[in-house]
Amino acid sequence: VREIARLNGRPLLLIHGEGDTDIAISNSERLQQAYPAAHLLRIPGAPHVKGFQTDRTLYLTELTAFLASL
Repeated sequence: VREIARLNGRPLLLIHGEGDTDIAISNSERLQQAYPAAHLLRIPGAPHVKGFQTDRTLYLTELTAFLASL
């Protein structure tokens, strides 16, 4: 949370599976709160690092929109 401020307003996409049992989604929520330029993509039901495999359509739609906004 302390280091995220070093991004100095640059866009950041956080991707977190809501079914992640390795790292609580509250970690990504805290990062988003600490860094307003961050966008948090929540993948319903996705376990740790399986967002793309869980919902490819949502993942690609949100990633494409994020990149288009840059």
